[in-house]
Amino acid sequence: YFMQALHKKKMAAEKERLKNEFARRIVGTFSVGSGGEAITMEKITEEFQRIDSGSEGGDGRISKAEMKNFITTSDSAGGQMKEGDFETLFALIDEDGNGDIDFAEFSAFMGHIKGNIDQQVDKYTEA
Repeated sequence: YFMQALHKKKMAAEKERLKNEFARRIVGTFSVGSGGEAITMEKITEEFQRIDSGSEGGDGRISKAEMKNFITTSDSAGGQMKEGDFETLFALIDEDGNGDIDFAEFSAFMGHIKGNIDQQVDKYTEA
C-alpha cells in the first residue's frame, strides 16, 4: 500500500510539473490584460488556432506534430522537451485518447491549468 501511495504522489507531482512547463511555454504568447487576466476564452481560441496551423492546419484539431512544433518553437520554449514528457503532456490534454486535441479538450486543459498560468504570468510580468 505504501508503495502505491508513493507512486500516486510521484505521478501527481509529475503531472503538475508538466502543467507548469506547458503554462510557462504558453504564457510567452499571451498578452496580459490591464486587470492581470491572461486567460480569457478569446485568448484560448486564438492560441488554439495558432497551434492548429501546421501541415494539417485549420482543421479544428491539434495533431501531435502541431503540438510538438508549438512546444519546440514557442517564444518562451527554453529548449527541447523530453519525448516522454511530451507524450505524457499530450496524453493529459487528449482526454479521449484519439491522437488529436480538439477545442473542447484544449479549453478544458487550459481551465485546469489556470492557476499554473497565473503563477507563470506573475513571474513573466515581474521579469
